Amino acid sequence: EYTDDMSDGNAYYGSSQQASFGRLRAALDPNEGYRPALALIAVVLFLYVLLVGPLNFWWVQKRKTPTYALVTTPALAFVCVLVMFMVGYLGKGVLMRYRRVEIIEALDGDDIGLGRRYTGLYATRPTTIEMPGAEGGGIMRITGGSGGVIRAGDERPTLEDVHAGLWETVFTREDRTVPLGNGISFVTDGTRLASVVNATPFALHGAFVIDGMGQIFLVGEVAPGVTAPIARASSYYVAANSTFYDTSSAEITTLRNALGLTRDDDAYVLGVARVLGSQLVTGYLPVLYARGDSDPEPASSPGFARESDLRILRVVPHFEHSRVYLATGSVRAIVPAALSPQDPMGSALDNMFGGGGHPAPQHRSAP
Repeated sequence: EYTDDMSDGNAYYGSSQQASFGRLRAALDPNEGYRPALALIAVVLFLYVLLVGPLNFWWVQKRKTPTYALVTTPALAFVCVLVMFMVGYLGKGVLMRYRRVEIIEALDGDDIGLGRRYTGLYATRPTTIEMPGAEGGGIMRITGGSGGVIRAGDERPTLEDVHAGLWETVFTREDRTVPLGNGISFVTDGTRLASVVNATPFALHGAFVIDGMGQIFLVGEVAPGVTAPIARASSYYVAANSTFYDTSSAEITTLRNALGLTRDDDAYVLGVARVLGSQLVTGYLPVLYARGDSDPEPASSPGFARESDLRILRVVPHFEHSRVYLATGSVRAIVPAALSPQDPMGSALDNMFGGGGHPAPQHRSAP
């Protein structure tokens, strides 16, 4: 049974600088979007004061029957309470639904990615949830609700006996491997990353490459089996070790625009940025980010409808690409010269991926 709340130690990169689940949790919780309904209730309360007070007594006085107030006052109070209840109920929603964000990481050319998926299951009635995990993966309740027993199956684990109350959000985390076909790889032109090759079975949306100095080079839409050029000039910039406090940060707007998202998605972008922490911009090599197509709705009991589902891919070049440039004429190497030329990454990827030992894929050069 897992009942621990998320903390920095449970963030995607463990204790990585600035890494935190709190902002992503807020984005996955429909209760955090309840503020408009509160404004409507404030308006109803104001109208209630007008109706029960001045308007009610004006009408009673006009009728010259003061005893009418004994009927009109409780009647108006009942109607206003009913309206406030309906505003609150409809504002909270009646549809069982979920919000989900997944971050998938892979090395350049790998056919398997490592995914961590966070899901907020929003219950509009008291219920007991059963949630299957991914084949060969793991699943756990991290906060919200109560209970939760993981049953190991022949193919996949199942999270059972999670109790959710009325209008309560249950947060789960899944760790799994994600098939990537023949993977995502890079084409080089000398020492410059020139193109991105999408050999996965799904399209890449809003793809871009961010270098170790925070410059963002757009790639755009990349269909399966297509090679797309990386822009030679940077379009945006995000400073390394940026701190993202809220959705008003200029960096969040920058990342949202680069990913091709809308203002409504700012909370998710902020959540992903805070989960990645200081690994968003590595400081020593370029990284590809893109949106991927979402998975089907989970086969949970009871069923939950999709409200939002954001899938972010993060692809890191292999060691041999650690000294590449992105901008034409750039004179700054992304990896500090003090690092070992045999393994210029040092232990950086070991820390992120749990050790080396990945055979270097065969990369292509631009014609």
